Amino acid sequence: MLGPDFCKDIALGFSTSILDLFNVASTGHPDPKWDFEPDTLKMKEGTDITVVDQGGEPHTFTEVARFGGGFIDQLNAPGEQTVPECSGGFGNIAVARTRILQGSTTP
Repeated sequence: MLGPDFCKDIALGFSTSILDLFNVASTGHPDPKWDFEPDTLKMKEGTDITVVDQGGEPHTFTEVARFGGGFIDQLNAPGEQTVPECSGGFGNIAVARTRILQGSTTP
C-alpha cells in the first residue's frame, strides 16, 4: 500500500515518496501540491457532489461527526488523533464503502 510512488498525481505528473510526504506533514504545513481543493464545501443538505481522485492512492470520504485526523497517523497534524469513525482504516466497513480509487470519479 505504501510503495515508492505512494503519492503520484496522475493529472499533473509529479510524485513523492511516503518518507518525503511524512517529513513535510510532520512540520504541520502540508505540501500544497497534495492539498485537497476546495478545503471546505458548504451546500444545502441533499445536494449532490462529484469527487475526483487525481492522486496515486485511494482516498475516503467518510462522514464524521467532527473533522479530525485520518487513519494514517503520520499524515495527521502533530497531536491530532484519528476520528472514531475512521478507526481501523480500510478494515472498517464504513470507511471502505467511501473509498474512491486513483483516476476515478464518484457522485
